Amino acid sequence: MSRPLYVAPIGAHHLDVVAELNDREVPRVSHLGPDGLRALLPVCDLGVVATDGAGAVAGFVLAIAPGAPYESVNYRWFDARGDDFLYVDRVVVAATHRRRRVATKLYDAVVARARATARDRVTCEVNIRPTNDASLAMHRDRGFVEVGRQDTTGGTLTVALLSLDVTGPV
Repeated sequence: MSRPLYVAPIGAHHLDVVAELNDREVPRVSHLGPDGLRALLPVCDLGVVATDGAGAVAGFVLAIAPGAPYESVNYRWFDARGDDFLYVDRVVVAATHRRRRVATKLYDAVVARARATARDRVTCEVNIRPTNDASLAMHRDRGFVEVGRQDTTGGTLTVALLSLDVTGPV
């Protein structure tokens, strides 16, 4: 039986573990390192970890509201459209906790934050070149729809830009 998951704000004591989890997932997410994470967190509207009953970090999510001073080309794609959204910059699940609904728990926190701040949508991108089939399937199952595509990092990476309407019933 798996341990229950708890969601809490990313604290100073989580920084090294979260940075390490993030950097293990490059190129699915961009490299941060501890200093990059410390610089990014103040820009985020939401930064939370999921921990298991033993206190181990099972995963984390960082989400950013419109108008933030953030230069990600994917974030800027959404921000340029003037929509009201909460952008999932990155969600990472530890290899030891995959297939245990960690991503679901983290996305539930994002949707709850979007609704609490009266945002209409949750947005994100997922690699389609190289493909990230597991992430595409999870987002599709959650109700995300593709609203665009773009090449990044000099054309070596293509992403599907996804959106989820969160204005409906809970």
